[in-house]
Amino acid sequence: MNNTEISMQMILRAGNATNCAYRAMMKAKAFSFDEAKTAMEEAEEELKAAHVEQTKLLQQFAQGVNAQSDILLTHAMDHLTMANVNMKMAYEMVDLYEYLNELKKGEV
Repeated sequence: MNNTEISMQMILRAGNATNCAYRAMMKAKAFSFDEAKTAMEEAEEELKAAHVEQTKLLQQFAQGVNAQSDILLTHAMDHLTMANVNMKMAYEMVDLYEYLNELKKGEV
């Protein structure tokens, strides 16, 4: 696989992870916590897949194969970084909505 193909896979997978994380937040906001957790599991799978692609690229760079960066790769790395941030935020938001739901029910 060349840099362009790997970069596109990273963008695709990181974008999918972000979408799943946002879906999890929306499900949590509706107090649908099982669906929120399922969406977060899907997000984790997509994020891992993006990291696999990144690892392929780093291995190629370490071997001196296709060892150049370009704007698409920079864009892909940005997507991966933002997906990581979005995942962390989504976990916090799901936890916050769970706590809010407990308060609402008087369980806290």
